Amino acid sequence: MITLNVNASKFYSIFVAKTDAEFPVKPFQGKKVCIVSDSNVAPLYLNNYAKKLTESQVFSYVIPAGESSKSAENFIKIHSYLAENEFTRGDVLIALGGGVVGDLTGFVASTYMRGIAYYQIPTSLLAMIDSSVGGKTAIDLPEGKNLVGSFYQPSGVYVDLSTLNTLPKTEMENGMGELVKYAFLDKEITVEDLQGGITDVLISKCLSVKIAIVEADERESGKRMLLNLGHTVGHAIEALSGYTVPHGTCVAKGLSYAIALSKAVYGLSDEKVAEMQNLLTMSGIDLSIPYHKKEILSLIRRDKKAKHDGVDFVLIKDIGSCEIKRMDFSVLENIL
Repeated sequence: MITLNVNASKFYSIFVAKTDAEFPVKPFQGKKVCIVSDSNVAPLYLNNYAKKLTESQVFSYVIPAGESSKSAENFIKIHSYLAENEFTRGDVLIALGGGVVGDLTGFVASTYMRGIAYYQIPTSLLAMIDSSVGGKTAIDLPEGKNLVGSFYQPSGVYVDLSTLNTLPKTEMENGMGELVKYAFLDKEITVEDLQGGITDVLISKCLSVKIAIVEADERESGKRMLLNLGHTVGHAIEALSGYTVPHGTCVAKGLSYAIALSKAVYGLSDEKVAEMQNLLTMSGIDLSIPYHKKEILSLIRRDKKAKHDGVDFVLIKDIGSCEIKRMDFSVLENIL
């Protein structure tokens, strides 16, 4: 098992294991534990983890699978469930699932009795390498994704690679979009790493990149915005699809735009652009975008990173060298 440490506003460890036999039970124990999961993951893994928590009184709360469950309604329902079962500040929540479960559970933990401990056991590739670490928690509103939330670090994260064995192909592709993003952010993640499949070493390399950025800028006032590489256009594509195209897939599509913008801004050579495009195609994702630039720009103007006549965009000077650059909407329109 590989152990990584996060030294943010709260110190915690991330355990990356090849099998659940390596589960470090003790940190996840509490007098009472509520495991929050969804209707896809719970039948596969909930009982297994509940049985491991032998020193705890274990409760569970299962939400329907899908983005629509990251709602204000479920947020309140889980609070009520915890209150009905007399959970206190000394008790524990565990998020067992993908990004929806993790985001929702984390936000509940940050607000129930003004904050209780929670742990992440991510079961999707995307959640393993990205959303389970860093403390971003949120729910959606009808007006948009992640509009209500908080920064609230987990007390620990356990990554069990064996849960990927039951992950649908579409969800593996979803995670690959975020994984390739990390390869653009740091040269330590090589083409050979990507060709070698999903391993504990590759997962740990991605997490190490995120940890370093989160420790430097926990509340996204500067450097952490680098993690938005591919997301500005990606979020627009996601919204235009009615959230039917997975987030990571949209990030990969957004990366193709980032490469085009970077070429125009930095005057990148054709050889360098080809190198970047080759890295992106290793995600195996269809990069076609069936939307007009005016539709995409309309959504970008409403992005939370947009201000006045422009938006903060993450551009790629070289593989392993990215920067945040203010882009005027008029310039974006011309380049796109």
